[in-house]
Amino acid sequence: MNKQFIYANSNNPKGTFKWLDKKALKIPEDKYQRPASSQKKIANIASNWDWMLAETLTVTPNGSGYNVVNGGHRLRAANLIPTIKKLPCMVFSDGNDTRDATAFVGQCKRTNVTPYHKHRAMVKANDPVAVEIDAMITDAGYAPSDRTQDSGFKAITALYRFYEIDKEEAQESLSVCAEVMHPDPIRLNLLKGVFWAGLRHKQQNNGKTLWTDGNIEKLVCEGAVGHLREVNRLRMKSGLSAEGGDHAHLIYARAIINLLNKGRGPGKIKVAI
Repeated sequence: MNKQFIYANSNNPKGTFKWLDKKALKIPEDKYQRPASSQKKIANIASNWDWMLAETLTVTPNGSGYNVVNGGHRLRAANLIPTIKKLPCMVFSDGNDTRDATAFVGQCKRTNVTPYHKHRAMVKANDPVAVEIDAMITDAGYAPSDRTQDSGFKAITALYRFYEIDKEEAQESLSVCAEVMHPDPIRLNLLKGVFWAGLRHKQQNNGKTLWTDGNIEKLVCEGAVGHLREVNRLRMKSGLSAEGGDHAHLIYARAIINLLNKGRGPGKIKVAI
């Protein structure tokens, strides 16, 4: 029996193959593309240039030339070779910022793209989860970043994971960490500790939040330094390595509970971590 398969996007306009002047090609790094992260890698592509391996670049018109959606490193390598004047390209004339970004997200599944640049592309492509996470980071007084710097938030992969587990707890954890750290960068071990301590408390106390004003104030007083000191104490006590292996997040969470119980006396917070 013959079956007819219908693909939702099969009617999208097909690309057109063209040899384009490399000077007309632009990498839109200001939007979501990766910067030239490895000059050594680019130089290696250039010194071992192979037209078969280079394949075609995916581009879209930008009015004055073309934006490179896929092939940025190859373009950079070609720019190091004076004898290369034109590059083989598939031109998609109906491109726009959103569709270009969506194509870049698809490329992320096949290439080594940082979580930061994938996140930026997903926001540009109007992915609802990425847009919401981006707003969470901004509301906390930070900006997504691929490096640790003032007001830069690098723990993007962890935040996506926490969002998937418990969106409300992820948002509250980020807010608490901002109270502790701002304007300094949020430390990943602190974020993990706050999230897992808060989640375990909520699960074991009928949905009641751990993060009362008093507990937040207590953690702010102890700070990230106090948390790290307690983490190291627990590691030495348990004999775990500096990384803590698969149980590192539990150590971070236990350290949070210990800090909140410090000097509390009766009525200590009881949470099984």
